[in-house]
Order: sequence, then structure tokens, then C-alpha cells
Amino acid sequence: MAYMIPETIRGSATAGERTLFNTFKKHLPDEYVVYYEPHINGRRPDYVIIGPDFGLLVLEVKDYTENTLYQLNPEEWQLHTQKGTGTLETVINPISQARNYSFHIQKKLKKDRNLLQQTGVYSNNLKFRYGHGVVFTRMKETHIIRNEIHRCIDMHLLLTREEIDTEDEHFNRDRLLERLNGMFPVAFHRNQMLSEEDMKAIRYHLFTEVRISADIRDHGYYQDDLLLSLHNIQAMDLHQESLARQIGDRHRLIRGVAGSGKTLILASRARTLLHEHPDWRILVLCYGSPLSCNIRSMIMHKLNEPEDLFEWSEMGSESSGDTRDDRLPE
Repeated sequence: MAYMIPETIRGSATAGERTLFNTFKKHLPDEYVVYYEPHINGRRPDYVIIGPDFGLLVLEVKDYTENTLYQLNPEEWQLHTQKGTGTLETVINPISQARNYSFHIQKKLKKDRNLLQQTGVYSNNLKFRYGHGVVFTRMKETHIIRNEIHRCIDMHLLLTREEIDTEDEHFNRDRLLERLNGMFPVAFHRNQMLSEEDMKAIRYHLFTEVRISADIRDHGYYQDDLLLSLHNIQAMDLHQESLARQIGDRHRLIRGVAGSGKTLILASRARTLLHEHPDWRILVLCYGSPLSCNIRSMIMHKLNEPEDLFEWSEMGSESSGDTRDDRLPE
């Protein structure tokens, strides 16, 4: 059973989206981490899957039916927005969306030399695989062929209904994993195996909410010489991260012994809410002035931390003036 973040899908998800979420949760390996609609530097891919013997895969999910489709070409698609109204909407090919997300992520991760091949033909490339694909939750392979979608998206980059619906007679877990692996441009090799530290570093760079702290080694004149000490990277564990993303809009009670990360979850949740609702004013209440100061300091640190970890090298030269964010209370 894969580790899903968040642990449950949003209530407004369609039936097809819910089917895919549950299939990933139940049928992907235990070591895999599956992010559903994560925020990554202002972008929001539908799924990011990370696995030690897998790599990193970005998926764009579409709930289209045959009636949705009007005219398709490799660059843009025209879709019916409302059945029977004749209104059309032009969108980019969903494989281009997935590819753009994937390239954005790999460009960000390549700044960390600890995640790069150090020698050989592939030196300075990521030391693990990355790929992208599209999932059509409501169309089977026959629909893909009939509507000539395969002329706009290579078949090996697609997942169809029968491959994600466990109630379909053609569903097979091994086939699902085979199809996901087929979305990568290269086959997996054992030297691409991700360690626990590698997985932590990927999460640290992509998902700012999970960061706790890190030290940066001295670097040379060129920015490319900046190196991270992975031994000093600290990130929320998967359970803490899941809680921070899963709290939702209602009341929650989080219990834990001293030092278990309750305050960290609160600070991470405040940052997440501000990302999702930039017009909101977030009120954080607690007992006691010392704890209040501690929470404010932690939240402000998260709010003022750059999206890109490598921008930290420039922060020391900036003015240390007032960094108060008016969206938080005094």
C-alpha cells in the first residue's frame, strides 16, 4: 500500500479521480510516496509519484468522456464545456501539461549536486529516472483509438479506465506497474536506486512545507559550486506532512508527546493555507506568551523562506529589516 499525501482525496473529486486515488493507494508498493495535487512553485500537477526503485513520475489526470472531445491536434484540443450548449474551450494537449511539470521539477532538482550523476556519460544529469504521462479515468483503450487520441499522445504515455479500475475484468496490478514504468524514457537500472536520504532531499526541495532546517556548506565563487549537506537536511516525516496537508477546514485534535512535531505541523499548515488562499488572514491562538513567540517565529521563518533552497545564499546580503507579514496576528 503506497503512502498517500494527503491520506484521503478531496470531497469534490469526481468518481474517476476517486477510483484512481484508491487504486494507487492499494496497489502501488509500500515504499512509494504519492502526492495528490501538490503545490510546487506555483504549479499544481495532479499526481507526483516517487519510489526508490521507480524514480519520479508526473501524471496529468483527465475526466473526459467521448462527448467532451470536439477537435484534437498534437498542440491544442477543443472541448465541449457544457453538453448541448455548443460552447467550446481550447486547452493545451494534456501530455504537454505533464511534460512541462516534469521538466520544471527536474530543473529544480538538478541544482542539488547530491542528486546528480557525478561521472560518466550522464554526468550532471539526475541520478534517477523522471517521466510523465496522462490518465483518462473515463475512457478505455477502444475510446482512445476511436477518437484518435493516440495520434496526439503516444500510447505508452497513457493510462486508461481498464488499467486503473479494480472492478474492471481486465485490471491487473502487474500490468498497472508495467504501464507506469513504460512512461519513463529509459529502463530502470540498479544504480538509479534512490536512498532514504535522496527521497528526503527530493521532498525537501519540492515541498517547502516539509522543511525544518538545513545547513549549507561554504561554496565557491560560482553559484553552481553551492553544495548541500544532506546529513544536515531535516524534513517532516511522512506522517507529519500528511497531517499538515490533511487538516482541512474543520477542527482537528492532534495529540503527541513533547517534541513530536505538533507545533511544526501547525506552522506548516499556516503556510499551506496562505499558499492556497492568499487573501485570507490566518489567526493562530495558543496559551502563554513563550509558546506564542515560538510559534510566530516558526511561521515567519517558513513564510520568509524562499521557494528555492539555493536562494538562501543570497539572503545574507539582503536587508534584515521588518519581515512581519500582516496576514498573521501580532
